[in-house]
Amino acid sequence: MNIFFLGYMGCGKSFLSKELSKLLDLDFIDLDAVIEKKEKKSIGDIFFNKGEDYFRKREYLELKMILKKEKKIILSTGGGTPCFFDNIELMNNSGITIYLKRNPKKLYKLLINSNQKRPIFDSFKTKNEFFNNFNQREGFYLKSQIIIECDFFSNKEILTQINDELNEYRFKK
Repeated sequence: MNIFFLGYMGCGKSFLSKELSKLLDLDFIDLDAVIEKKEKKSIGDIFFNKGEDYFRKREYLELKMILKKEKKIILSTGGGTPCFFDNIELMNNSGITIYLKRNPKKLYKLLINSNQKRPIFDSFKTKNEFFNNFNQREGFYLKSQIIIECDFFSNKEILTQINDELNEYRFKK
Protein backbone atom coordinates (compact mmCIF):
# COMPACT_ATOMS: atom_id res chain seq x y z
CA MET A 1 0.00 0.00 0.00
CA ASN A 2 1.27 3.45 -0.91
CA ILE A 3 0.82 6.29 1.55
CA PHE A 4 0.89 9.89 0.33
CA PHE A 5 1.40 12.88 2.60
CA LEU A 6 -0.34 16.06 1.45
CA GLY A 7 -0.61 19.53 2.89
CA TYR A 8 0.51 23.09 2.62
CA MET A 9 4.18 24.00 2.74
CA GLY A 10 5.56 23.93 6.26
CA CYS A 11 2.93 21.52 7.63
CA GLY A 12 5.46 18.75 8.34
CA LYS A 13 5.00 16.40 5.39
CA SER A 14 8.69 15.53 4.97
CA PHE A 15 9.41 15.01 8.66
CA LEU A 16 6.28 13.03 9.49
CA SER A 17 6.42 10.86 6.38
CA LYS A 18 10.06 9.96 7.13
CA GLU A 19 9.16 9.06 10.70
CA LEU A 20 6.19 6.96 9.59
CA SER A 21 8.36 5.15 7.05
CA LYS A 22 10.66 4.08 9.89
CA LEU A 23 7.72 3.04 12.03
CA LEU A 24 6.11 0.97 9.26
CA ASP A 25 9.38 -0.15 7.66
CA LEU A 26 8.39 1.21 4.24
CA ASP A 27 10.55 3.04 1.71
CA PHE A 28 10.37 6.82 1.91
CA ILE A 29 10.43 9.08 -1.15
CA ASP A 30 10.38 12.87 -1.14
CA LEU A 31 8.99 13.97 -4.51
CA ASP A 32 10.75 17.34 -4.45
CA ALA A 33 14.09 15.65 -3.65
CA VAL A 34 13.63 13.26 -6.60
CA ILE A 35 13.05 16.21 -8.93
CA GLU A 36 16.02 18.16 -7.53
CA LYS A 37 18.32 15.15 -7.97
CA LYS A 38 17.26 14.51 -11.56
CA GLU A 39 17.34 18.19 -12.54
CA LYS A 40 20.56 18.80 -10.57
CA LYS A 41 18.95 22.05 -9.37
CA SER A 42 16.99 23.20 -6.35
CA ILE A 43 13.23 23.62 -6.64
CA GLY A 44 13.80 27.38 -6.37
CA ASP A 45 16.24 27.33 -9.30
CA ILE A 46 13.85 25.25 -11.39
CA PHE A 47 11.03 27.73 -10.72
CA PHE A 48 13.29 30.70 -11.43
CA ASN A 49 14.95 29.33 -14.60
CA LYS A 50 12.24 27.15 -16.15
CA GLY A 51 9.00 28.37 -14.55
CA GLU A 52 6.22 26.79 -12.55
CA ASP A 53 4.56 25.19 -15.60
CA TYR A 54 7.74 23.24 -16.37
CA PHE A 55 8.06 22.21 -12.72
CA ARG A 56 4.43 21.03 -12.47
CA LYS A 57 4.77 18.91 -15.63
CA ARG A 58 7.98 17.40 -14.29
CA GLU A 59 6.35 16.76 -10.93
CA TYR A 60 3.42 14.98 -12.61
CA LEU A 61 5.72 12.81 -14.73
CA GLU A 62 7.90 11.89 -11.74
CA LEU A 63 4.83 10.98 -9.69
CA LYS A 64 3.61 8.68 -12.48
CA MET A 65 7.06 7.08 -12.85
CA ILE A 66 7.34 6.46 -9.10
CA LEU A 67 3.91 4.83 -9.05
CA LYS A 68 4.81 2.56 -11.97
CA LYS A 69 8.01 1.34 -10.29
CA GLU A 70 7.39 1.36 -6.60
CA LYS A 71 5.11 -0.66 -4.41
CA LYS A 72 4.41 0.06 -0.78
CA ILE A 73 6.06 3.43 -0.33
CA ILE A 74 5.53 6.54 1.71
CA LEU A 75 5.67 9.62 -0.49
CA SER A 76 6.01 13.18 0.71
CA THR A 77 4.55 15.49 -1.92
CA GLY A 78 5.18 19.15 -2.56
CA GLY A 79 2.48 21.52 -1.32
CA GLY A 80 1.12 22.03 -4.82
CA THR A 81 1.36 18.45 -6.07
CA PRO A 82 -2.30 17.47 -5.53
CA CYS A 83 -3.52 20.70 -7.16
CA PHE A 84 -2.30 20.08 -10.71
CA PHE A 85 -3.24 17.69 -13.50
CA ASP A 86 -5.09 14.70 -12.02
CA ASN A 87 -2.51 14.15 -9.27
CA ILE A 88 -5.00 13.95 -6.39
CA GLU A 89 -7.05 11.31 -8.21
CA LEU A 90 -3.90 9.45 -9.21
CA MET A 91 -2.76 9.30 -5.59
CA ASN A 92 -6.22 8.43 -4.23
CA ASN A 93 -6.41 5.55 -6.72
CA SER A 94 -2.87 4.32 -5.93
CA GLY A 95 -2.93 4.27 -2.15
CA ILE A 96 -3.99 6.24 0.90
CA THR A 97 -3.74 10.04 0.96
CA ILE A 98 -3.21 11.82 4.26
CA TYR A 99 -3.80 15.57 4.61
CA LEU A 100 -1.79 17.15 7.42
CA LYS A 101 -4.20 19.97 8.24
CA ARG A 102 -2.86 23.05 9.99
CA ASN A 103 -4.27 26.47 10.72
CA PRO A 104 -3.23 28.84 7.91
CA LYS A 105 -2.46 31.67 10.36
CA LYS A 106 0.01 29.43 12.20
CA LEU A 107 1.52 28.27 8.89
CA TYR A 108 1.93 31.86 7.74
CA LYS A 109 3.81 32.75 10.94
CA LEU A 110 6.02 29.69 10.59
CA LEU A 111 6.79 30.42 6.91
CA ILE A 112 7.45 34.13 7.42
CA ASN A 113 10.04 33.24 10.08
CA SER A 114 11.61 30.36 8.14
CA ASN A 115 15.02 30.57 6.50
CA GLN A 116 14.04 27.90 3.96
CA LYS A 117 13.57 29.09 0.38
CA ARG A 118 10.08 28.37 -0.93
CA PRO A 119 9.46 29.75 -4.43
CA ILE A 120 5.68 30.00 -4.16
CA PHE A 121 5.69 31.59 -0.70
CA ASP A 122 8.52 33.93 -1.70
CA SER A 123 6.43 35.11 -4.67
CA PHE A 124 3.58 36.40 -2.49
CA LYS A 125 3.55 40.17 -2.25
CA THR A 126 0.78 40.33 0.37
CA LYS A 127 -0.56 38.25 3.22
CA ASN A 128 -3.83 37.95 1.28
CA GLU A 129 -2.04 36.21 -1.59
CA PHE A 130 -0.86 33.56 0.89
CA PHE A 131 -4.36 33.01 2.30
CA ASN A 132 -5.93 32.89 -1.17
CA ASN A 133 -3.36 30.30 -2.26
CA PHE A 134 -3.92 28.28 0.90
CA ASN A 135 -7.70 28.29 0.43
CA GLN A 136 -7.41 27.28 -3.21
CA ARG A 137 -5.07 24.39 -2.41
CA GLU A 138 -7.04 23.19 0.58
CA GLY A 139 -9.92 22.24 -1.72
CA PHE A 140 -7.61 19.59 -3.20
CA TYR A 141 -6.16 18.51 0.16
CA LEU A 142 -9.67 17.89 1.49
CA LYS A 143 -10.10 15.16 -1.15
CA SER A 144 -7.67 13.08 0.92
CA GLN A 145 -8.89 9.83 2.41
CA ILE A 146 -7.52 10.68 5.85
CA ILE A 147 -7.40 14.16 7.38
CA ILE A 148 -5.22 14.71 10.43
CA GLU A 149 -5.70 17.85 12.52
CA CYS A 150 -2.15 18.71 13.58
CA ASP A 151 -2.27 22.05 15.40
CA PHE A 152 -2.64 20.86 18.98
CA PHE A 153 -0.58 17.68 18.95
CA SER A 154 3.06 16.73 19.24
CA ASN A 155 4.75 14.92 16.35
CA LYS A 156 4.58 11.70 18.35
CA GLU A 157 0.84 12.12 18.91
CA ILE A 158 0.32 12.92 15.23
CA LEU A 159 2.20 9.75 14.21
CA THR A 160 0.08 7.68 16.59
CA GLN A 161 -3.08 9.23 15.17
CA ILE A 162 -1.91 8.54 11.59
CA ASN A 163 -1.09 4.93 12.43
CA ASP A 164 -4.50 4.47 14.10
CA GLU A 165 -6.29 6.02 11.10
CA LEU A 166 -4.34 3.83 8.67
CA ASN A 167 -5.28 0.70 10.63
CA GLU A 168 -8.92 1.75 10.68
CA TYR A 169 -8.86 2.61 6.97
CA ARG A 170 -7.34 -0.77 6.08
CA PHE A 171 -9.95 -2.53 8.23
CA LYS A 172 -12.80 -0.83 6.31
CA LYS A 173 -11.47 -2.04 2.94
